Amino acid sequence: QIMKIIRYIFISILFLSGFSLSLKAEEAHLYTWVDQDDVPFIQHYIDKYGAEPKTSVFEDEDEAFAKLRAGYSADVYGPCSYEIPRWRDAGLIQPIDVSKLEYWDKIPASLRNMPGVYDDKGQVWFIPHLFGNTSVIVNTKLAPEYAGENNSWDILWDPKYKGRIGVLAGAVDTIPLVAAHIGVNAYNMSDDEWEKVKVKLRELVVQARLITNVTGELESAMAQGEVVAVEAWNDSYNNLIWDEEFTDTVEYMQPKNQKIFSWVCGFALSSVAGKDTPIEKAYALIDSGLSVGAAQFLIEDWGYAPANADGFGVASEEALELMIVDTSDVDAWLANTIFQEVMPNLDKIVEEWELIRAGVD
Repeated sequence: QIMKIIRYIFISILFLSGFSLSLKAEEAHLYTWVDQDDVPFIQHYIDKYGAEPKTSVFEDEDEAFAKLRAGYSADVYGPCSYEIPRWRDAGLIQPIDVSKLEYWDKIPASLRNMPGVYDDKGQVWFIPHLFGNTSVIVNTKLAPEYAGENNSWDILWDPKYKGRIGVLAGAVDTIPLVAAHIGVNAYNMSDDEWEKVKVKLRELVVQARLITNVTGELESAMAQGEVVAVEAWNDSYNNLIWDEEFTDTVEYMQPKNQKIFSWVCGFALSSVAGKDTPIEKAYALIDSGLSVGAAQFLIEDWGYAPANADGFGVASEEALELMIVDTSDVDAWLANTIFQEVMPNLDKIVEEWELIRAGVD
């Protein structure tokens, strides 16, 4: 009889342990950019379910894409909009039912209808989470002739500042910017136009002191006066303003005759979402990133604009003053920018850009 009791207790312990593990396995899994799994982005989910979602991160989308193609999976992914076509074509994601999202209607129409969100059948594949910009930061103390109304990307090629320019290494940023500067649409570029862009790229490489994807290196070079201008995302501008030891005046260029670029990162629903975890939890994980608390965190701590426009109403005045976005009419402001897309023949362009940077093209 005692042995039966012991056996019963042992089996009960195994059952309860397995039940506990199964509960843990039921939490949704987010696979996203480094730091985009910070607590403010998942707090809404935690409040709803009383448990943290599983999270894992990637440092770039090529890494993430390769890992997913090799068999890794989660419930929700965090790519940027220009990645959606290849992730969709690879069968890694599934259409999203926006009626299951709490904050979909809080997203400005310009973001809800941007390239990458819908396919030609009207299905939604991408939910915007945040947006930033690519332009040029100029130290107007060192280059006053490019201040205010005189903002111009010409500074990147100005012989006066040879060796005092910083450039982003990523093709998705630099190629479209250089192309746009000479009137070429990098997202619909002919071979002849690409040859013209390559000429400007070669000139840019000669001008540059550093070419890097480490934004901290660009910011450091600006702060130390090594460079007078850098191609950069707008969070680098905020970081320079927040740097108490850096007192020079800087501007994030918005040239009057040139649209700057907007890139949008967000959420995609995994093709396996709903299999091991209730699909509702995957949607809750997306909503968590879109919550007002997450939006406020993006503005005040990152200097980026949230897709949930309600975030502008709760953020501090100090943080809002640093925003380059016209928060009174986000749609109108975005309409005067260029959304990043996928460049045709991207692999070829990346390869040739690498050769140009190496000085062997």
